[in-house]
Amino acid sequence: MMEMYRKKFSPLWPLLSGKDLDPDRLHPLLFLAVVSIGCMYGSPQQCKFGNILHEHIRKHVADSLIGLEEGGGDILWLGQTRLLTQVAALYFGQRRGFSYAQHLGAIIVAQARRMDLFSTLGSVPTGPVPIEQQLASWHIDESRKRLAFGILRADVFASVLLNTRPLLSAEEVYLDLPAEDDIWQELDKIPQHQLITRLRAERPGEHSLPFCDLVRVAEDRDETLLCMNARGYELLIFGLQGHIWRFSHDRTMFPRLTGLSDAAVYENSIPFSSFDRRHSILSSSQSDQLGITFRQMNDLRRDRRRITETLQKWEQSFTAVRTTPKFTKDRSSVLSSLLLLHISYLRLCAPLADLHSAAYTLMDKKIFDHKKWQALYEWAKSPQAIQAVGHVQHIWTLLSHEINQDSHDKAKCNLLAFSGLHHAAVVIWAFVGTHQEQTSELPELRGLENMVTIPLKRDCNGPILRNVVRLYKQLIPRGWYSFAAVAEYLAGHPFPGYHVASPP
Repeated sequence: MMEMYRKKFSPLWPLLSGKDLDPDRLHPLLFLAVVSIGCMYGSPQQCKFGNILHEHIRKHVADSLIGLEEGGGDILWLGQTRLLTQVAALYFGQRRGFSYAQHLGAIIVAQARRMDLFSTLGSVPTGPVPIEQQLASWHIDESRKRLAFGILRADVFASVLLNTRPLLSAEEVYLDLPAEDDIWQELDKIPQHQLITRLRAERPGEHSLPFCDLVRVAEDRDETLLCMNARGYELLIFGLQGHIWRFSHDRTMFPRLTGLSDAAVYENSIPFSSFDRRHSILSSSQSDQLGITFRQMNDLRRDRRRITETLQKWEQSFTAVRTTPKFTKDRSSVLSSLLLLHISYLRLCAPLADLHSAAYTLMDKKIFDHKKWQALYEWAKSPQAIQAVGHVQHIWTLLSHEINQDSHDKAKCNLLAFSGLHHAAVVIWAFVGTHQEQTSELPELRGLENMVTIPLKRDCNGPILRNVVRLYKQLIPRGWYSFAAVAEYLAGHPFPGYHVASPP
């Protein structure tokens, strides 16, 4: 089971080094967490055992917060155990997995702050120190660093999937980027003298920046991104997700404050010199001067546009360096980065929380507020919906092409693949349900089996969403059938927007 973990899960989640994956070195509880994950890639009987083991471990590490931490000594193993347990709950969909994942996420962040995990820059020791001590010191620093970035990634996974605010800000992470994954995962196989040479060759230069500063540079419109490896670009776009959540979770922010839609705010540029306090409360363009008072909110509007500009800057820099052989060898990071890019855009231009709420309300045969149906119907007919479908098409193309790759080094899909399809399903469901006929400006979706394009119109709702279900089942690990089941239900129940435009 440990070997299964190493082959299947460790490339997705490079938390433990090849040297760590020795039963004699691991803390017993961490050993059991590794085994429980390895079981999920085995036979049905092994998978059942892995589920049972996972539920016992998560109860112990979630309920025994103080007792486990009062034992004294190094508790890095406890953070690693909690993180792997949280990630397993997200990946494999165990019973009440999402609730435990959120609970464990809060505990892990609290433990990491007590350990001062986010504020130590690592280094490769030099000088008259024996090579064994140099490597042991580096291994401790790298283990702590990987736990810190693992907490950040898991926090973002939960935020993207569940539309919740990230618990951890990139501002806290004063760490340089981790070493190359191929070094870390093969640590038990690389000779010591060769390992120290490689580490010194890859050591960050004196002008390198900690992660928090990389994010600040990315957000500054006048600065250029530093060239990084594939993992660096992936972590950077993870670090931007807190800012994206700020403008994705409250779809009524701009209509409520400015009287303009989010799209109108982004499209209408505001020069910095235009700010005038005399017009900050009452807009002279308001049709009803005595009615509801709208505000200019120029700073907020600039912040919203800066998010899109930051994503565009990231994409331009990423595209410029991704043609190098060293960069493209890490296909899993490249796929993860591109998926998160399009999910980020999707979060900004689609009311994902309301779409999911509408879908689950329909499945549960409950009553969904008519005004919300109306708002979703109007969104699905808007230019923003066409933009959202464009990003869905990118997500679809990335996943369907990669799944059909014959090469042995094809990318391994992380949680973003399932989150992307989860969001794509409700966007497509709403879009096709509100378009009776195909027109020249409406996009099409490439089919999965015969690759024939499918028009995005109402009577194609079933075929399109059944294609989503088929792609789910080709990507899915054990336990994720609940998400495929949602798409399958929606395939037989078109979006009811076409008849809710006016009250019954």
